[in-house]
Amino acid sequence: MNWTQWHDKWIHCTKCPIGGWAHRHVLGTGPNDSEILVVGEAPGRTEDVLGEPFVGRAGRLFNEMLREVGLERSKLFITNLVACRPCEDANALNRAPSELEVQKCSSRLEELLWLLKPKVILLVGRQAQQYGHELLLRVRWVGRVEHLVHPAALLRQGGRNAPGYAKALKTLVTVK
Repeated sequence: MNWTQWHDKWIHCTKCPIGGWAHRHVLGTGPNDSEILVVGEAPGRTEDVLGEPFVGRAGRLFNEMLREVGLERSKLFITNLVACRPCEDANALNRAPSELEVQKCSSRLEELLWLLKPKVILLVGRQAQQYGHELLLRVRWVGRVEHLVHPAALLRQGGRNAPGYAKALKTLVTVK
């Protein structure tokens, strides 16, 4: 499978209910030869509209964090556990993806791993860490895995003033 085949296979996926009504399938962005794969939890409203991961409020904080430690977003491949915004309809609030939604989308991530072959995987957020590790164990992936508190959680705790902000920056430095 090549990148075009992967994209074409997943861009209109309807394996789960959220794929059937999503404004856009947010498959991921970044260079096809990136050594770092960033896996978040799910697209939010802004990501659903724009078709790119981490571009809402949490994404802006994530970008600031990357700049602060000298990482270039353009060199990272960024995706999520699920490609579609998990909520009940386009006007509903965001919610965490269900286990079923993550399972239905996991083969997309598995194929992405084999295409990209990253040296480092950065799992962003509690769900990405939980389900991401399950996927990595299942595919017997070996390589570095780092965990990062989700920028949305940092925003709820005060953004740059959040108690975990400095620790998050230290994690990003290790990814470099």
